Amino acid sequence: MFKNYLILFLFFFISFQSNCQRIYSMVFNKLPQDYQFYQREEDNYAHIKIKGVIELSDWSYVSVVISKDGKPYA
Repeated sequence: MFKNYLILFLFFFISFQSNCQRIYSMVFNKLPQDYQFYQREEDNYAHIKIKGVIELSDWSYVSVVISKDGKPYA
């Protein structure tokens, strides 16, 4: 009986800890969310953190495209 509860607890714990997003061979642990607010500095810039791992070794760079209302912004 205890073993069943332990397995059930571990299943829920592991499933809630995996907040990653996979895009092809990249796994992101931290990405900006829709409608998330960021504090801007005096020069109207904000620091946005993106964290992840590229699983293949033949990548040389990754680009980030900023969009506003579905259109490229910067």
